[in-house]
Amino acid sequence: LKDGRGKVIVIDIVLGVIFPCTQLWLDLLMSTITTGEERREQEWWRLFMEAGFTKYMIRPVLGFLSIIEVFP
Repeated sequence: LKDGRGKVIVIDIVLGVIFPCTQLWLDLLMSTITTGEERREQEWWRLFMEAGFTKYMIRPVLGFLSIIEVFP
């Protein structure tokens, strides 16, 4: 990423992209099994910008998961 031409690929849940019933199930699962956190697109954006990235693309795939491409 030093030359500004690379990208980071994240595979994760983006709240608001998935169906509400699936989102409820995942909320219950995350709160009882892990200490993980689900994020809305605005939260992903803030995280990427604070880390120094300039743009991103979110593509829903694989059921409730999305591929997030983040660029310098």
